[in-house]
Amino acid sequence: MSQYGALGMAREGFTASQIVRHYYTGTTVSPVADNADLKVNLLYHAATTAFRSEALVPGGGKIQVQLNGRPAVLAGPADVFTVGRTTAGLTLTRTSSTGVKTLLGTSVGITVQWAGARAPAAVGALATVLNVNSSAAALTTAGHRYRYGFLTFIPTKGFDHDLRGRQHASYP
Repeated sequence: MSQYGALGMAREGFTASQIVRHYYTGTTVSPVADNADLKVNLLYHAATTAFRSEALVPGGGKIQVQLNGRPAVLAGPADVFTVGRTTAGLTLTRTSSTGVKTLLGTSVGITVQWAGARAPAAVGALATVLNVNSSAAALTTAGHRYRYGFLTFIPTKGFDHDLRGRQHASYP
């Protein structure tokens, strides 16, 4: 499909369905269920990954972090988490706003959910984004913020770790 051609057709008043049928003759356009998770690879083979939440509305910014097989940890925007790797699996460290670092443990998997997403767990419904980058210092740069979905960290053989984000396919 030509992006410029599709843009031109849209400007002339053609609908999205008409544009798709024009470029893909014989195609049927019909609604489908939009409830599938999409796997997106983020920071593949990164040596470390840092993340924190950011509130989009007052009272937002809550996240739930869970190492496989352990109770979930609830946190807010003042907490920065760092994921690293040892021979035993992934390590998770929490740094508070005062700079106190706490090793939360080692696991073969880590899941992060945040408030206001489709499956927010115990963190509520107030709008939040998750800020993810290769280091805590890089969290201050633009981009790399995720509004919907959840993240899972899994170790990959021969590399440091692999962050796989799952984004819901529908955006309000």
